[in-house]
Amino acid sequence: LDNRRQCLQQEVPMNYRHMLMSAMLTLLMVNVGCSKSEANSTDQAAAHSAVNHEAAPGATTAPAAKKDCTADDSCPAFTLAWSEYPSWPVFQVAHERGFLNGEEGKYGSLEKQYQVDVVLKSMGYEASMIAYGSGAVDATCITNIDSLGKSLTVKSVAIMPTSTSDGGDALVVSNDIKTIEDLKGISVYGLKGTVSSYAFWKKIDKAGLNRADFKFVNMEPPAAALLMQQKQKGVKAVMVWNPYINQTLKIRPDTHVLFSSTSLKREIIDMVVASQKSLDRPGGDRFAKCIIAAFYAVCKKLDDPSKRSQVLIDIGKRFSSLNVPEMEKVLKLTVFYKDADVAVKLFTDKTWHKTMNGVVDFWVNNKNIPHRPSVGYGSKTEAPKAQFRIDPSYMQAVQNESVH
Repeated sequence: LDNRRQCLQQEVPMNYRHMLMSAMLTLLMVNVGCSKSEANSTDQAAAHSAVNHEAAPGATTAPAAKKDCTADDSCPAFTLAWSEYPSWPVFQVAHERGFLNGEEGKYGSLEKQYQVDVVLKSMGYEASMIAYGSGAVDATCITNIDSLGKSLTVKSVAIMPTSTSDGGDALVVSNDIKTIEDLKGISVYGLKGTVSSYAFWKKIDKAGLNRADFKFVNMEPPAAALLMQQKQKGVKAVMVWNPYINQTLKIRPDTHVLFSSTSLKREIIDMVVASQKSLDRPGGDRFAKCIIAAFYAVCKKLDDPSKRSQVLIDIGKRFSSLNVPEMEKVLKLTVFYKDADVAVKLFTDKTWHKTMNGVVDFWVNNKNIPHRPSVGYGSKTEAPKAQFRIDPSYMQAVQNESVH
């Protein structure tokens, strides 16, 4: 777990939280090189020194570099923040496999082909959202739900989905809590204003229960999970995501999942979201295509039976050191959009657009954000005024390149 873990027994005042997170962000920008947690700096250095420069799948079909990126400034730098969640350490694995090199001024095979410098920054989930909102990074790994608030101040573009939560967000409770009604009067700890509170209150509403009977206490997932694992007095229910779900169940055999995101089909989508300002910079489109291609390159390795176990190990070591069987279990709860075909299908699906619009309605009606952002689907030309645009065109470009 990252250094955001705190043995807190009550909600931290928001003004203090904001000051704390600002201080954390400053430190992260100085110290972090390359998930929802931070990577150990020693591990980062080791990973960088052990880069394995494999040939990217479909490498001959990607756009050939006109110049050597190391020779001049022909490759502009863009930053991508990622945090500890099943599909997001894939970008670190892309670095370790040589498709990317997350250090500024160094280049993986796909960076050379797309003529762009992708700088990877690993940080806690909330810190990554703050970094994106402040403009400290060009793009971040974030859910569709959490993107809505950010898009009110930063015009944002979802350039790809990485996965969908099908049980990857869950309420873990002590065994004496057997029904939702048993939660009445019990503090449920989780991160307010994020996908955790979305999943919790959506379940309460679907059950037809009175919200006034339930209490959701603000606490970051690593801290909440730690207190649950330590059997802290008064902590009997935590609404968290993986790896904190599996860790808690493993450490505390007297706990179980009361409910999860399995009932919220295609409502929680994990994404890479970039600011429109960054995409408009010279090389912005190449940056988007490069990280998309890198994600699919690793997923292709994951789909190869002869290489799957090693890729799972590589993802797992950046995902709270889970082993292969544990990672296999995780991937059943967090389903990857492993190639452009399935990802483009989601982004262009009119039925999913209705689902997404319903997600926005729920989020706004429950006053999680001050007002509704304008949400659009398609390219910048097709939805020029959208504050949050879901755009398949970058994936389609990568898709087209792979077949020529």
